[in-house]
Amino acid sequence: MGRNYSDHAIAQLSYGRGQVLRGDAFLILTKAMLQSGVGYMGGYPGAPVSGLYDVMEDAYHGVLEPLGVVVDASANEASAAAMLAASVNNPIRGAISMKVVGTNVAADGL
Repeated sequence: MGRNYSDHAIAQLSYGRGQVLRGDAFLILTKAMLQSGVGYMGGYPGAPVSGLYDVMEDAYHGVLEPLGVVVDASANEASAAAMLAASVNNPIRGAISMKVVGTNVAADGL
């Protein structure tokens, strides 16, 4: 997508208690989702949240896949909301991101 994260930055997603993560908001949000036990990450990669997908792409094989985290870039906000609803019913803790103006598109799924 737009940005490539270094191996050092992505390795910080595996940090444990007491280790300080240094990075931008998208790296920190991804770490927070992992610490909350998310097993599904997805959404619609439109600006201003598209940077989150850069982290997910760069971290997928090295960090997320070994943890069993499923990553999905949805075609639109409605399909993102439908996948989130499916993850809740599975049950897997999920998290999606989308533009706030896309909430009307996702309304049925939400």
